[in-house]
Amino acid sequence: MYQEIFETNKQLTSELECQVRDATQKLKELKSELMKSGLDVSELTTVSAVDKIINNKKAVLSRIESLPRRKCGIPDPFKGSPHVLGKVGHLALVEEEDAAKVISWHILGDMDCVVTETTSAAMKIYEDTHGRQQVIPLETVHWRPNDRPLPHIRNGSPLFRPVGNPVFVKDMLIFPEHVESCNKVFATLLGDTILIDDLDSANDYRRGVVQNKMQCPTLLTRQGERIRSNGKFGGLQNKAPSIEKLRGQVFGAPLPKGHKHASHQIELLQQYQVAIQKASDVQSEYGSHLQYLQSPEMKRKQQDLQQQKEELKELEYSLATTPKRIQTQKIINWIDELTRADSRCNAF
Repeated sequence: MYQEIFETNKQLTSELECQVRDATQKLKELKSELMKSGLDVSELTTVSAVDKIINNKKAVLSRIESLPRRKCGIPDPFKGSPHVLGKVGHLALVEEEDAAKVISWHILGDMDCVVTETTSAAMKIYEDTHGRQQVIPLETVHWRPNDRPLPHIRNGSPLFRPVGNPVFVKDMLIFPEHVESCNKVFATLLGDTILIDDLDSANDYRRGVVQNKMQCPTLLTRQGERIRSNGKFGGLQNKAPSIEKLRGQVFGAPLPKGHKHASHQIELLQQYQVAIQKASDVQSEYGSHLQYLQSPEMKRKQQDLQQQKEELKELEYSLATTPKRIQTQKIINWIDELTRADSRCNAF
């Protein structure tokens, strides 16, 4: 019984030492991440100190969130319904003001369309609105991932040097949620439409693509013009109005980049706070265990164990050198002694 007690304590000591090492390593890793995020870890010594920094960061987030920013003004009573993602205008965000205006105008007829996961959900909205609401079920959308480069690039090398910073319109969109589904929807609505700085750059780009015997997709400019895939441009139908005239049918703006950074710092701080508390608890438990191992009670048990081992050795030696009749009596006496020892163990 004594040996079991000491073996159990030995295993517990080993487990606690392992927990202390793991907790210390976790703190070290999180410290490194906090330093990379720009935080001064010298101030983060206690749970309460970390909590204070977290509250300060949350206040920063609240101020950022309260700042005015562009928002989509299209009513969306269907969002939150079963198998409904929401209206197209609410599914994406665009950071640049000029880009948001021209992209929203380019697909203005689709901004009010409701995206659903299933055809049955789309049919329900269609029937409830007597056919007045546009719907597009994802399960009927034909889509394949398209990783093709811009048309002026072939085999990894540019065919000509474009001006005007061309970029696929789809790469300007930010999806707060339903990323895979939104990729399908906007790939269908926008195709390979390209955004470029101005009309001169757009015409130059189209000329370069066509001269290399390639098809050029629709081009939008940050100034609000459009060159269709057939090369046609000009006229009111190819010029975006002011953002005010879109009457809220425009993609919203994402939160400032500082919001994402502050959110990341808060997440790391919360993890660090938990890690500090865990490390403190484990260290305290380990210290208490070591103190218990050095207690008078444990020392008495060690002495008793050593004494019993010595008595057992003496008895074994005596039995080996004593006639059988006397051995039997000594065995009886030894059993009596073991019984008394067992009683003393139970008392502990």
